[in-house]
Amino acid sequence: MIVIAKRSMTNSRRMPELFRIRLGTVVVTLFILATIFWHLDNSPKGVQERIGFFAFAMSTNFYTYAEAIPVFLQERYIFMRETAYNTYRRPSYVLAHSIISIPSLIVLSISFAAITFWTVGLADGFHGLLFFFLTIFASF
Repeated sequence: MIVIAKRSMTNSRRMPELFRIRLGTVVVTLFILATIFWHLDNSPKGVQERIGFFAFAMSTNFYTYAEAIPVFLQERYIFMRETAYNTYRRPSYVLAHSIISIPSLIVLSISFAAITFWTVGLADGFHGLLFFFLTIFASF
């Protein structure tokens, strides 16, 4: 698993533009969402608008992470060959890639939460921000 993680880290270092594109996409989209859903009130209409915000936000997460699919498709042939020869098992591959992707997901989640939490009008201070961050991190 360590070998797979090192290879995954090397591949991610070879393509830093993928992370920059994902971060840029998240930041631009969130600034647009923040201007659309600026300081929502606590009325029933504000609750409906918050639900709309969450729907847009979760679709942003999906489209941002969908950019990783072409990278996996490029690695698919190597993955199939190495699992066919019992070089490693599938769970080792998934776990190694998941561990390597956690730092970038943390950065994306922090930027997501920092941009939208106060601009949309979500409340409850630091604990609310932490819950919002963890929810976003889990959805990535």
